[in-house]
Amino acid sequence: MGKRGRPSKNGQCPRWMLIRDTLIVDQYDRARSAGEKHSEAVKEVVRGIKETHPQRPISETGVRRSLALRRPRDSPVGLVVGKPGPANSVITLDGRSYNVLLMAAFGARPVYPRHKASD
Repeated sequence: MGKRGRPSKNGQCPRWMLIRDTLIVDQYDRARSAGEKHSEAVKEVVRGIKETHPQRPISETGVRRSLALRRPRDSPVGLVVGKPGPANSVITLDGRSYNVLLMAAFGARPVYPRHKASD
């Protein structure tokens, strides 16, 4: 008889989860670069995703979990998202052209300045 409980995924996740995490990291970076604190940036991400993708379920807790998974505090490496340059904005696969909206890769985790830090 096999092992009881839910089967192991061995670290695999569905494609929609990676797309959601990419959108979260992109909007979080935009909010933080605009000078928002972490808690306000998380709220801004939820608002932005609900406006642009109303069918996609999202919450502040989900945003925090995605950031913790894709950008852990104790790691210098995390998910980095950016806009593609003009040369990389269109790709062709199987004879069809697709527009590239975001590019995601693992790289150096950004360090945001602290607000109201005591000197």
